[in-house]
Amino acid sequence: MKKLIFVFALVFSVIPCQARIITVDDNGPAEFTNIQAAINDANNGDVVEVQPGTYTGPGNRDIDFKGKAITVCSTNPNDPNIVAGTIINCNGSWWDRHRGFYFHSGETTGSALNGFTITGGYVFDCGASEGGGAGICIYNSSLAISNCIITDNHTELIPACLGFCFGGGIKICGNSSPTLTNCIISGNSLGDFGRGGGIYISPGSNPLISNCIISDNSTGGRGLGGGIYCSQITIHSSIISNNTASGHEGMGGGIYCNGSSVLTVVNCTIVDNWAAQDGGGIYFYTYESPIRTITNSIIWGNSPDQIYAYDSTKILATYSDISGGWPGGGNINTDPCFTDSCNGDYHLKSQTGRWNPSSQTWVKDAVTSPCIDAGDPNSDWTSELWPNGKRINMGAYGGTPEASMSLSNVGNIADLNNDDFVDCNDMRLFTEKWLNNLVLLPEDLDRNGFVDLADFAILADNWLWP
Repeated sequence: MKKLIFVFALVFSVIPCQARIITVDDNGPAEFTNIQAAINDANNGDVVEVQPGTYTGPGNRDIDFKGKAITVCSTNPNDPNIVAGTIINCNGSWWDRHRGFYFHSGETTGSALNGFTITGGYVFDCGASEGGGAGICIYNSSLAISNCIITDNHTELIPACLGFCFGGGIKICGNSSPTLTNCIISGNSLGDFGRGGGIYISPGSNPLISNCIISDNSTGGRGLGGGIYCSQITIHSSIISNNTASGHEGMGGGIYCNGSSVLTVVNCTIVDNWAAQDGGGIYFYTYESPIRTITNSIIWGNSPDQIYAYDSTKILATYSDISGGWPGGGNINTDPCFTDSCNGDYHLKSQTGRWNPSSQTWVKDAVTSPCIDAGDPNSDWTSELWPNGKRINMGAYGGTPEASMSLSNVGNIADLNNDDFVDCNDMRLFTEKWLNNLVLLPEDLDRNGFVDLADFAILADNWLWP
């Protein structure tokens, strides 16, 4: 009997515990009424799901994962209405300072924050690891943050401090390599001597930012990096717009790169940023050796200049539209023909069709942007819907399903796997999306938002092409 009990104990000891979904609702039936209490109760692999509402006060600000590999999310992070309605309101002020989240316990990619609006953070900073980052502070951690809005947060310099304050919205410091995906970092600010109105990245950190909007952030007097102050960083498919570096020494309206920075910018739109002194779009402090690369991007409408660099030979820009011109293969200097830059729509105009996010439809324009089919021929264009010219567009939507359509008819609308044949492989992809009503699907051949018989007829008409 003792041997049998031992065997059962051994078997059950190796069966993994099933992950839990822990619910939080401050105004209804749930396991917890505040987020921190749910995190405290969670184990690695658990999901803390937060119902829509406005969460504030103790337990719902200064939130700490405590190193746990958990996911904290809203009920549907892919729904912009749910994200806008699931709010962490820090209610911070000069006298009562709080931020949204503080990650400082070695969180890794097993930790995820997904689908919140974080606002009202107010913190002091004088360069210490625990200071700054009024929305989110990340220290020696590398978690995944996605589908979040970080807005209207403020970091202020500690009175009488002779240093700087960092990260109005987000501060990334120490040895951190987080990923930020599909996030909006907007309307955050810094006091005087600030670094990174939207995001501050210290030496030693190396984040990846993709499909993000970084807009309308600002620094105070003598500020650097209205949108981003960075050391090492990769920015992909993002919009950096209308950020401001103020004061008589303000530099780097959109991005400020320090001397040792390694910057990689791919398919970005950097527009309408402003600096009081130099580097309206990007400021490069480039005495050191690293090469900074810019590819398939649009840098336009920034003031007083698009790119400022102590040593322009350290800036390798290719296949980009840069106002005033810049040396490099494939670069152009032509109006990109944005849809409505005044209202933040940086899709490219096209006579064949460009995506309208408001109506969720394809519309046609009287002109076609020169940035369409003008990116690096070696870049991956296959996520662009046909007609795509088999070449990636410049700008933030290049290489995505929202890319404006090409005037070229090369290829075939029914060639879903882009192998130059319409055959059973394309039929298999088509049937997998049958009766699906998600937008921007390549299988939606008539581009009306629904995969049905009308699309099948188009596939049949092109069967065995070419």
